[in-house]
Amino acid sequence: KKIAVQNMHELAAVVCLYRPGPMELMDDYVERHHGKTPITYAHPALEKVLNTTNGIAIYQEQVMGMAREMAGYSLGEADLLRRAMGKKKKEEMDRQRKIFVERSTEKQGIDEEKANEIFDVMANFAGYGFNTAHTYCYTLISYQTGWLKAHYPKEFMAASMTMDRGMSDKVLRLLRECQKMEIPMLPPTLNEAQPMFSVEEGGIRYALTALKGSGEEAMKAMVAEREENGPYKDLFDLMERQDPQHINKRQLEVLIKAGVLDVLEPNRAKLMTNLETLLGYCQNKFEEKNSNQIGLFGGGGESTLARPTLKEAESAWDNFEKLENEHSIFGFYFSDHPMKSYEKELARYGSALTEVSNLPAFGESGGGTTKIAVIVQKKREVKTKSGNRMAILTVSDASGQDEVVLFPEMYAQSQAMVDGGTPLVMEVAVSSDGDRLRISAEHLSSLEQATADERKTLTIHVENLAMMERLKGVMDAQKAGSTQCSLVYQLPEGKKVNIKLNGSFHIGQKAMAALQSLDGLLIQEGR
Repeated sequence: KKIAVQNMHELAAVVCLYRPGPMELMDDYVERHHGKTPITYAHPALEKVLNTTNGIAIYQEQVMGMAREMAGYSLGEADLLRRAMGKKKKEEMDRQRKIFVERSTEKQGIDEEKANEIFDVMANFAGYGFNTAHTYCYTLISYQTGWLKAHYPKEFMAASMTMDRGMSDKVLRLLRECQKMEIPMLPPTLNEAQPMFSVEEGGIRYALTALKGSGEEAMKAMVAEREENGPYKDLFDLMERQDPQHINKRQLEVLIKAGVLDVLEPNRAKLMTNLETLLGYCQNKFEEKNSNQIGLFGGGGESTLARPTLKEAESAWDNFEKLENEHSIFGFYFSDHPMKSYEKELARYGSALTEVSNLPAFGESGGGTTKIAVIVQKKREVKTKSGNRMAILTVSDASGQDEVVLFPEMYAQSQAMVDGGTPLVMEVAVSSDGDRLRISAEHLSSLEQATADERKTLTIHVENLAMMERLKGVMDAQKAGSTQCSLVYQLPEGKKVNIKLNGSFHIGQKAMAALQSLDGLLIQEGR
């Protein structure tokens, strides 16, 4: 933007300048480019080499040209000098410096101090510079992709995600970019989605083949059948039209967990309960078709295979379970984020909390200490040189994800909390050196524990006794908390029975979601 590029040559200079070595020269280059600062040369002989780039060396060939003009290097010798500077081997650099200084003083009549100064300028840049041909290839591709992104943003982003569809981290970065560009990401629904990312009027439709374990050939076959014979009408219609070779238990599970089949049956728990039944029906239907085709006279015949009755699930998935299952298939939280269930609790922190997506800007503006509320998605343990264990966490909130380092002492104190799978409030130190963001945790606390501690009492009105076994399972997993719990049941004759449960329970947002997913329960909480 500062250069206001008008042609490929100026754009190529941008590609070269925006790199670690010459980056410090960017402002000087811009000032010279617009005539605000005079163009100067360390020696008149260098004008021939540097006049096309405002007196600043930005290409590797220019470093070689400087050696030839100043010290009479041959092309081969200049290339050896360039390699030595790139590798920064001290012995070879000392040898080359001696040659350069001796030849420069002899050829150009300059003193040793000036020759050393020019050598240092060359050495500082040579390790980072592009060669010209490399730069122009990058520049052409950068211009083409930039033009496509500006004029055909949905098509460009869909193509980019298709290329990276097997790498969820890259897909997530592109998805975040789509959000910034206000391009909606549509879910991979059965009757609309394509094998690859596709463009629709309303946005970009998520690709079926980008779902972990979906299988490219299986998804292509399923879509081809839909496009040839029309949308799938119901679950049985879907299974009747599939070849069992193209859909197995894992693939059907992927479609269920990702919500692809929601259009046919929104209760994902029910679909998982009937997984084997659906696959068995698919196999039987396929065999019946083949049997009819090879009958004595080749007649089609009417189907005699009855559609099976599907069982009801004991309970629907709660929001946390649904999102965790989605995460296992997408590689990130897609339809929602677990942290959104804690909006009331997070509101108490106000401006003290920083969104994860804002951490880079926070670091670049000087950094410091701030707080984030996050879910731990991945943990990688490493050992320090002294043998102590530390951890690198991949954490996320609804805005994005990043990595947080737990140094040995902090990791030893908080490992159980980190491994617990519940939301955490982290006090983190953030810094940036321009190329890399560094985030390290200084204090951790459990957001789930804080919300659980606020619930002093919980009354569970039981309307469906069939849920008692499931209710017991949920409550047994929540012992050793601070919430007193009671069950209330109305007997057939109208009398209510109130039973106070022994002990106290840990009733955070996850437990509440699990309880609310059980049919026939009415939950009443007291704070």
